[in-house]
Amino acid sequence: MPLAQIVGITELAQSVAAISLQEPDHARARPGRYFKRDKIGQAQYKRVFDIRRYPIDFYSFCALLRKKAEKFLRSEGIDREHRSNLLFYVLMVAVCLKTKSAAPTPKRLANLGVEAFDDALLRDALGVVYPIYMQLGGTNKVAKGTNLVQQVKAEIERMFPKRAKKGSEEENAEQAIA
Repeated sequence: MPLAQIVGITELAQSVAAISLQEPDHARARPGRYFKRDKIGQAQYKRVFDIRRYPIDFYSFCALLRKKAEKFLRSEGIDREHRSNLLFYVLMVAVCLKTKSAAPTPKRLANLGVEAFDDALLRDALGVVYPIYMQLGGTNKVAKGTNLVQQVKAEIERMFPKRAKKGSEEENAEQAIA
């Protein structure tokens, strides 16, 4: 099998972390964290590798989407350092754009399939991430830090605001005023 078609366990963890956990900063900077126990002994890998949480098809979805996004970023002529820094953010934003949701579910994504993600969608995702990345300095430090992820998430939430649930504090406050 060609090396370009192989996805290692760390690469898979990074992809799941970026797509589902929405932690592209950790996926880029600290992928080993998903293979360790935290201070209270909880296995961090359970956040990524839990078949009760994620349908098995979701893992292949994440692996294939990563490969597609890597190929896309290369085709856009983005240099290697920036590709590495942008990849996980582009993955996170692309799934949000496709589902029109700030927090798409793994089941919904697995049902969509990778073929639903074309270059135009990936270009739109890059269009969200790249200006913020460059405005912050466009470096490894930016991609691994918290400012970029916070600003990208804020942009996604602006695009796809969460709907208030019945009985939410906002609705209760509105009813109290009325």
